[in-house]
Amino acid sequence: MTRNQIVKKINKTICNASPGLFSDEYWLGIKRVQDKIEDLSKALSVDIEFNNTRYESEPGQNIPYRKRWIYTVEGFKVPIVVLIMACGAGSVSDPLSKYDVIAYAS
Repeated sequence: MTRNQIVKKINKTICNASPGLFSDEYWLGIKRVQDKIEDLSKALSVDIEFNNTRYESEPGQNIPYRKRWIYTVEGFKVPIVVLIMACGAGSVSDPLSKYDVIAYAS
């Protein structure tokens, strides 16, 4: 498969895997997308590797307002990057108490 074909299949699979807002402590919305990535990795015989995760805050603030999970697919001139992001939709004091999920590959 070409790089573009793999990107298209990943995006088709994960873009709408977790619709709606979530308010759990276990990242269930994220877990749904990760499960889709694992299934797709097996189905396509492509190694989609987890790289890292990190919380992000506004400069000068200690309260995180989003969390990112990053995966990559190597073996191409330009690796495929898969980003899953939990975007805070909660209160000002705890933005991630409620979150929306965004996921895409590029």
